[in-house]
Amino acid sequence: MSPRAPLRLATPFAVLLALAAACGGEAVAPGGDVTGTYALSGIDGKAPPQVVSRTVARTVVLTTGSLVVGGDGSFAFVGELRVTSGTAVITEAQTISGSWRRTAGGIEIAPSEAGVVGSGSLAFTRGNTLTLVDRGGAVPVTIEFRK
Repeated sequence: MSPRAPLRLATPFAVLLALAAACGGEAVAPGGDVTGTYALSGIDGKAPPQVVSRTVARTVVLTTGSLVVGGDGSFAFVGELRVTSGTAVITEAQTISGSWRRTAGGIEIAPSEAGVVGSGSLAFTRGNTLTLVDRGGAVPVTIEFRK
């Protein structure tokens, strides 16, 4: 996996342009109801925990997480990271909030602070699944959440 900024999964959390390819089919129309609480269910097609960032000095694994998409245009992500640097391993909670808006291609997410959820990511829904493609690093990371 290519290097990424430490503890930052993507610059943008508006990420799913590559979703049609990632999900294998068409996403629900952007006008559908996306609000609700979603639990982390996959990272790059594999069950968590999975590596979401790796540099020469550090590896970051996303172990758990949930995403709440509010009807008022707000979102909140709460997750747990396992960070390995040399022989040291620490577990770190990460909470990120911000806003979202509909676009022609899906849902654009704008976090108030950088972290696992990056700004400029796009998300799409298909049934009870919300897929987010983080293109902020050298290698895109696809994160799936389920209601």
